[in-house]
Amino acid sequence: MKELLRRYKKQKKELLTLERSLERLHDRLESVPTVSGKVEKSGDDFPYIREHISVEVPEPAEATRIKLRISEKERRKTAVQAELDAVESYIAGLPEGMEKTILESIYLDDMTQEDVARMTGYTKGRISQIISQTVKD
Repeated sequence: MKELLRRYKKQKKELLTLERSLERLHDRLESVPTVSGKVEKSGDDFPYIREHISVEVPEPAEATRIKLRISEKERRKTAVQAELDAVESYIAGLPEGMEKTILESIYLDDMTQEDVARMTGYTKGRISQIISQTVKD
């Protein structure tokens, strides 16, 4: 848990970056130029006769490349979100008290240890000690 807490704020920033990146990739996928192609299909009437029809499809190489990047980003986003959820569940499961308040303030409310020290009347060093004692693995 200590390692997850250490990475928590960085992971939150990464999650935002991944979401923005995914939006851009989806926009790029929609703007991939189309190319003409031919496909075979069965005729609508019996006896079924093979027919060739023309279709417009996104340029396959570019669309595939973008879809692979989207897939990679989605996997990473899922992993990051799982770590964030683990930290938030851990903090939510702590008994009510000063330790929980301190961890919520620092990790969930994005306060610094100095801000929490001023709020609680402790020193920054004492806040650090409380965090270390609370998250011993």
